[in-house]
Amino acid sequence: MNDLSQRGELFLLPRLESALLRAGNSHTWADVVARIAAGHAQYWQSHDGRGALVTELLNFPQCKTVNYWLAAGDLHACMDMVPDIEAWARSQGAVRAIGMGRPGFARILGDHGVTVAGVAYRKELVP
Repeated sequence: MNDLSQRGELFLLPRLESALLRAGNSHTWADVVARIAAGHAQYWQSHDGRGALVTELLNFPQCKTVNYWLAAGDLHACMDMVPDIEAWARSQGAVRAIGMGRPGFARILGDHGVTVAGVAYRKELVP
């Protein structure tokens, strides 16, 4: 996991905020930082500062799962971090990884052993 103040943050912050907007605008970046500070989420930044991931551990009744919550920047730079994230997640007892993303991600993720498990839906309940 990386410190939020490392180089690359100025490059990645607008991209992370854009990812939050695309995900339904349920959190602000300040909300994400608060979750990271509280230990409820983890911030990962690529060594070259061109990619960032935010993960969280989810405790389901039958398994612990690492959720790739946010991705920003260069997807290949993000994918380079996955082995370290998976090793960390295993050390925390996780047995599965999940995440949602844009449809185009499937082309790259398939090269990394990821399979499409369904389609995500969203419906706004208030105008």
